[in-house]
Amino acid sequence: MNLNNMISIVLSTPEKEFYKGDAKKVTISTASGEISVLAGHEPLMTVVESGQIVIEDKENKKEIYSAFSGVVNIENSRGKTNVIILLENSEDVRDLDEKTLQESVNRAMEANKEKPEDMIETNIGLLRDMNKLRLTRRYK
Repeated sequence: MNLNNMISIVLSTPEKEFYKGDAKKVTISTASGEISVLAGHEPLMTVVESGQIVIEDKENKKEIYSAFSGVVNIENSRGKTNVIILLENSEDVRDLDEKTLQESVNRAMEANKEKPEDMIETNIGLLRDMNKLRLTRRYK
């Protein structure tokens, strides 16, 4: 495949770099819906919502990551499309455990009943884990 048909992707959280390399396509959950980025995509900076990041390599193999709260910057430099995705939280879907996530969701829902004063923080974790649970059920 011609390098001009590839995009350079970096997917990272404050704790870990999940992906760095070239790919054919990346699909990202954004504030305005899912977008797919191919080589030559117009420059764009937008908010990443809770959802998924799907990276498709030149052999059409897909790597799927959970996405929670972040930004994506798409730019073109010297004929190369660069995509930088910075997230508050992400996980490789292959590493997620449905049972553990379900237990975490259940604990957070129970904590909402017991300590309403901690609801905002608890609900952030709840939303993050519910997204991971949904992706685990979808892809495993």
